[in-house]
Amino acid sequence: AEALMPPSMPAQVLGMLAAGAPHALAPAVEERHPLQAAVVEHIRSVFSEAAAGLEARLAEAQAAADGKGREVEAGVARAEAVAAEILASEAAIAAQRTTIAEAEARLKAAEQERAAAEAGRKAGAKERADSARQRDEVKAVQGGLEALVGGVASAKEAEKACGKLMRDMALLDAEPSLLASAPAVLLKAAEQRQGFDAV
Repeated sequence: AEALMPPSMPAQVLGMLAAGAPHALAPAVEERHPLQAAVVEHIRSVFSEAAAGLEARLAEAQAAADGKGREVEAGVARAEAVAAEILASEAAIAAQRTTIAEAEARLKAAEQERAAAEAGRKAGAKERADSARQRDEVKAVQGGLEALVGGVASAKEAEKACGKLMRDMALLDAEPSLLASAPAVLLKAAEQRQGFDAV
């Protein structure tokens, strides 16, 4: 009970008022002695001051509660903002992963195209090399044939040239019967194979 009383009021005074209160409040108002009326007025003043103190403490408590409530609301708002940032970051990460996956797919497709182009280039180069080789083989056969038909310096050179010609013709998949019969004809002197040359 003392905690409800004004802290400025001494305990002895409160005790005296409490002891005199029954005697001061017992008579009707109009029958009270001036001293009794003074005690009642003191009691009324004490309770008014106590009520004012309680109102002040209640206002302070309410202000503190409101402050705590605002702090809680601010904390909730901060938590919601952080949660929103996390969600936005997760969405951005997912978008980046999608972009990276798409870029990797494009890179893979480009690498496949490059590999196909490289394979095509190598195939083309091989085809050109094969064509050049075949052209050189044909030229070699033509040159050897012309040398034998036109005549060479000696029989030994003619045999050597004929052997090379047969090898070159074999590379061109010439008929085996032609390869078998041609040396005997080509190694003859020009005047001995006039009929064959005309054919």
